[in-house]
Amino acid sequence: MNLIGPQTLADRLGVPVSWVYMKCRSRDLPYVKLGNYVRFDVDELDAWVEQHRRAVKPSTPVGAPHRPAEEPCPV
Repeated sequence: MNLIGPQTLADRLGVPVSWVYMKCRSRDLPYVKLGNYVRFDVDELDAWVEQHRRAVKPSTPVGAPHRPAEEPCPV
């Protein structure tokens, strides 16, 4: 088990450390409580990140219309 602290996790994810603590309070992030300290298992976090990964939409080629000309615009 490889444990890291909140600041290290925030740096890895590119988020403020306050976001990490907020996600802990709401129990959205897997964490380990060691007395007054909060630590994170790197393997569990990697799995958590994979579960929250979003697929990328295919991009529209440059110059291509966004929708066919015969299709009316929605109101």
